[in-house]
Amino acid sequence: RAPSLRLPTWLEQYPLSEPAWVNWLSRQLPANARLFLGNSLPIREWDLAASREVRAEIFVNRGVNGIDGLVSTFLGVAAKGASNWALLGDLSALYDLSGPWVARGLGIDDLNLVILNNGGGKIFKNIFHQPLFENQHTIDFSAWAKMWNWDYKRLEAPRTLARAQRPRVIEIVPSEQQSQAFWEAYT
Repeated sequence: RAPSLRLPTWLEQYPLSEPAWVNWLSRQLPANARLFLGNSLPIREWDLAASREVRAEIFVNRGVNGIDGLVSTFLGVAAKGASNWALLGDLSALYDLSGPWVARGLGIDDLNLVILNNGGGKIFKNIFHQPLFENQHTIDFSAWAKMWNWDYKRLEAPRTLARAQRPRVIEIVPSEQQSQAFWEAYT
């Protein structure tokens, strides 16, 4: 069977894998949300696993290497009166730690920065087969959110999200084992 026909089965079988988390997030977005996708694995996973029923205005920024300034770019495309969302990888967020400084002057409360924290650049795991290229880490984003006075939620299992009343970081910690199993089944 074609991989696209088996996708719903794999998303259900591996509910804590990165693609399943992306699918979950796509169903959490309110109607007419603004979504910024950050480089590079989140874009690929969104293209693969997001619900096709999503009615969001989608933005992306793919530079030379693509991860510099993505938090800042998200805040640049955020709009008052809209529910603003970003889906970034952990390394992309780490490369723009000073980005949230501008949020105070925007006057936008509904900012949702979702970080898929898989502990490094997992896109490189199957390309180079060398841990050095993954930039592995054990950083979480709670202190960073606190530094910018943003709300913080860490998710290790899916749950319904209420609308943001102020800027927030939503850190998703996918299962490395389930993600690997998903990709093995997919390929």
